Amino acid sequence: MRNIGNHRHNCKVLREGKGELIVTYRPSPSGYPAKPSDYGPCPNCYAYLVKREMWKHRCPEKVPQTQRRKVIQSSNLLLPATVSTDMSQHLQRVLSSMKSDSVARCIKSDALIVEVASKECFKLGHNSEQDSYIREKLRELGRLVLQLRETFGDENASLLDFINPEKFQQVLKSVRTMCGFSDSSHTYINPSLALKVGHTLKKVSTVVKGQALERANYTKSVAAKQLSILQNKGLCKQDLHSAWVKLAEATLTRVITFNRRRQGEASKLKLVDYESCSIGAKETALEETLTTFEKTLCKSLSRVEIVGKRGNTVPVILTSDMRTQIDMLVATRDQAGISADNPYVFARTCYGSLSFIRGADCLRKLSETSGADKPETLRSTRLRKHIATVSQILHLDENELEVLAKFMGHDIRTHRAYYRLPDETMQLAKMTKFLLNLEKPGSLTEMKGKSWKDMQVSANEEVVEDPGDADSNDECSDADVEDNAAAQELQEPEAMLEETDDNASKVRSTTSSSNVPQKTTKRKAWSTDERDAIMKHFSGLILRNKLPGKTEIESVMVKEKSLHSRSWRNIKDFCRNCIVSKSRKLH
Repeated sequence: MRNIGNHRHNCKVLREGKGELIVTYRPSPSGYPAKPSDYGPCPNCYAYLVKREMWKHRCPEKVPQTQRRKVIQSSNLLLPATVSTDMSQHLQRVLSSMKSDSVARCIKSDALIVEVASKECFKLGHNSEQDSYIREKLRELGRLVLQLRETFGDENASLLDFINPEKFQQVLKSVRTMCGFSDSSHTYINPSLALKVGHTLKKVSTVVKGQALERANYTKSVAAKQLSILQNKGLCKQDLHSAWVKLAEATLTRVITFNRRRQGEASKLKLVDYESCSIGAKETALEETLTTFEKTLCKSLSRVEIVGKRGNTVPVILTSDMRTQIDMLVATRDQAGISADNPYVFARTCYGSLSFIRGADCLRKLSETSGADKPETLRSTRLRKHIATVSQILHLDENELEVLAKFMGHDIRTHRAYYRLPDETMQLAKMTKFLLNLEKPGSLTEMKGKSWKDMQVSANEEVVEDPGDADSNDECSDADVEDNAAAQELQEPEAMLEETDDNASKVRSTTSSSNVPQKTTKRKAWSTDERDAIMKHFSGLILRNKLPGKTEIESVMVKEKSLHSRSWRNIKDFCRNCIVSKSRKLH
């Protein structure tokens, strides 16, 4: 009766996997260290003994048998079933037919290995001949788990405990030990086993992933609307911090670029200053002088004053979109983790900082990701010079210039000294216009009382650049100088002869360099053969707006008989007139 009670207790311990077994005899630790799975009950008296030494047991309840009885097999049948009754018949048949050893016990007690066996039976259940293949795969996993337990020193570890990226090296070491890997020769005793275990572990990891997804799929037990709300709340809470920073950087960049404000000034915009911003013009008398469009701007734009350079107060103009974005930033400061003591609108979000986001960093970051051709030019200093130099083209009067300088945050003398058009632009655009007017007859009378803005230059006046001068200057000799009179006989294409006398007189108006009266000559029209000969050899140069040199022209004159009656200067002037005519048609 005592042994039966001990048997019930031991079955409960083996089934739950915790507690202490009550055994009749324990072997000495030095001889054979027995494990809980090594014990089994006597089929007759239910005394628990080590199975390997059960043959030594002299049972008082033993009944004489005529046939030899398998004692260990009978003892295993008395133990609690390791195979769940919820398993399919095929899986029960596969697990029950295994050899009863430590590997089989490990397989039957490991939930993940049983799950893998269930998947394999479902896949190959139509063919009973595959049972041996399934048992082979399961025993590979069982041997691996036993090796892992020995490596880690954890007798109760399961296969699931080792499906972890952090334990990859330990699993690799156990597989190599199980397959007989030699560190000296880098070879395996059983290389095929290592390959098979690798493929099996891939299947195991897939099963673990599927179980994780199945446990996480709780959408069926939660209403769709409630689940959507929960997911949105979690998403907002997770991404609010990064979204707040991105919105703050984009808004700050927009304020700097729109106002052409110094990045340090806009970055220091404080909550107190923003809350006191005004919308529209306060002076009713001044409002009456504004245009309809300007009145609309005053109603839609806000103006906030901030501390600028050297303590000066400078204005910042905010559009309705900017105000909406800033209002959103202010409303979500607490959720984004902004310190309550931080006085800035564009505040930093890290570690309770009391500082502000740097506008220079925002400009550099967003300009580089904007796809601009020259992102390095999108800086606050460049933008401030841009608005000042472009405003100079408007020819502002003193009052307007003072308003602009005050808005930019500096004195009007600073504006004139540093924020002006470059000297080369002034000289090319303004001085050239002045010099061209001086070339006109009676220019002093026409320019009297006019400013540079009032000076006008006829669109027909052109300065034709001769790219071929450099080529021909090197080749000219004293004989060329003596041929100046012949050089005046400029022969033009028929297309040029068909133009009005006014246009024809302007082609070479700038070539006269002395007061010697020009020689009157009779112009000879270019024949079709002459034009074809010239275009045959020089059409490529004309398309590239280049003139041929003297040597090139003379070599062509030797080849083409139709050009014998022309001088090399006539041919060069023909090419020049073709280029001028082509450029006029393009414009």
